[in-house]
Amino acid sequence: MKPEFELLVRACGLARGLPVKGPAEQSEFPSGFDQALFVSMAIQHKVAGTAYSGLKKLGLGDSLVLEQSARLKQHAAQGQFIRAQIMEEAYAISSALAAQGIPALVIKGAASSIQFYGDPFVREYDDLDMLVNLPEIEPLVPILAQLGWTQIDKFLQKSSKYPKSKLIKRWHHGIFWNEEHNLRLEVHDRTGWQEESFHIDDIDTIFTRSVQLNNGQYKFVSLHPTDQALLALVHGTKHAWCLLHWLLDMAHILYTSSDEEVCAISSKVQALDMEAQLELAANVVTALYPIELPTAIASIVTHEKNIRKSTDFALKRLEVGGTDVASIRNSLVFFTCYSFPFLHGPKQKLRSAVNVVKILPQDAEALPLPRHLLFLHLFLRPFFSVSRHISSYIKRPKEKREDTNV
Repeated sequence: MKPEFELLVRACGLARGLPVKGPAEQSEFPSGFDQALFVSMAIQHKVAGTAYSGLKKLGLGDSLVLEQSARLKQHAAQGQFIRAQIMEEAYAISSALAAQGIPALVIKGAASSIQFYGDPFVREYDDLDMLVNLPEIEPLVPILAQLGWTQIDKFLQKSSKYPKSKLIKRWHHGIFWNEEHNLRLEVHDRTGWQEESFHIDDIDTIFTRSVQLNNGQYKFVSLHPTDQALLALVHGTKHAWCLLHWLLDMAHILYTSSDEEVCAISSKVQALDMEAQLELAANVVTALYPIELPTAIASIVTHEKNIRKSTDFALKRLEVGGTDVASIRNSLVFFTCYSFPFLHGPKQKLRSAVNVVKILPQDAEALPLPRHLLFLHLFLRPFFSVSRHISSYIKRPKEKREDTNV
């Protein structure tokens, strides 16, 4: 583990009230410590504000050079401002959809911060996620347009050339953009929810158990706390726990949940046959933070399922912040070594296998071949993968381009 990542893990753990491996206080950075890399990692892992708070707890708040301190503080301040806007928009959109009789829940980001930490500003998030109990998002488009939201993923949904081609990967959400606030909205519909490869609860059950969150002047409906925790587990598994941003939530759940909450989570995990997902999360969390698992959770984590390769894959993706997950090699390893323990039955395994070879929408946009030639994208994928890697490399700060792990 790089010293920069080790310190990031420790600082974020202290900021979130978690036990940490290593000292809880120190007077200076280790010899050879790369401050620019540390800040880049904090930004990549979406924990700039948490990292800065953790540095102050460690006693290193004033030890960053001016340039890196300003960079970290800027991202933290921007995050706070964006979260305030997201809270306003969550309330406005929820109210508008409720007025139209459309069942909608605010999920993940804003809701998780309130439910996990009791504060909408503790947990970092920079977009708004909503779940609607509709088979598709089309009925929402004019309603959201009146609120300033424009759909930006029309290629896949509306293209006359590729009308929902089965060769092109369908994102599990519709994406909208608000120019006034520079905010992104992801709307998850019923179809996308049910087509997730990893096990997840029935959407009608989710809506039946929903609760209202009230944060002073803003209120909206969200998932039941147990369902929010299970969604965090599913989402982290889906992305191989590649960001500290997500792992901190799971560590918080495992460390601070009451006996009643833990029992509810463990019962739901067993009912949905998600023991392997929970064991993976526990493995990754305890590899970074010395947390003693609650009894109800520990009794499920029996180590009977063979997920060692999945754990190793996730830990490697985590240290590099998921910057290598789009490579062809990792796509294949994700399918062949990582994901199989979490898939249930031949249908899910077949869907996962098919997803490996499906064409990414951005690749089809970059080279819009005739429909009968779309299959050629399967052979062109290495080219697009290299192109995306080069593009990402160019966009990095010049001083960090030599480090491909940022």
